[in-house]
Amino acid sequence: MSNTLLNPKLDYNFADYWGEYLPYALENWRPIVEANCFRPVWYQAPTNALQTMAVGTYNQFALQILPGSLILEEMHTFQEGVTGEFQVQITDTAFGHQWFSQPTPDRMFYKNSGRNGYVLPKPYPVITPGNFLFERWCIAAGICELLFVVAEPIQAVTR
Repeated sequence: MSNTLLNPKLDYNFADYWGEYLPYALENWRPIVEANCFRPVWYQAPTNALQTMAVGTYNQFALQILPGSLILEEMHTFQEGVTGEFQVQITDTAFGHQWFSQPTPDRMFYKNSGRNGYVLPKPYPVITPGNFLFERWCIAAGICELLFVVAEPIQAVTR
C-alpha cells in the first residue's frame, strides 16, 4: 500500500473497494449542489502548450483557482499511445502544504469508462490567494495533464 495517497483505499490495487468509497465521497457534494451558490468549473494544469513532456523531464506549473472555491475531483484521461506517464506533486502555496508525502503516479487520477478520476474524500477549500503549484516528473513521453473539477462560487450581483 502506498503512503502517497490521501486515502490508501483509492490506490488502483484496491479498486474493489472504490464502490464503497465513492458514495461516501459524493455525499459530501450534496450541500454544495443544493446550496445553488456554486457552479462547476474545470481547470486544466498545465495549459495545452506545456502538456507534452519528454522522458526524464521535470517542470512546474502555477494555477490560480478562485478563492472560496472547493476542489472536488482530479482526473487524468488515459489514451493509449498518446498519454505520457508521470508523477505529480500538488502544493497549496497559501500553506506551503504538499498534497502527497511524495510525488504520486498519474494512474491514481485516470478517468475512463470504469473510473471517475479521483474524487477527494472531502471538498478541498481554496483560500486566498488561491495559488497551487504543480510539479511533474515525466516517466514515459506524451501528454501529461490533470483536470480539476471545482465548485466555484457564483458572484453576487449588486445593484
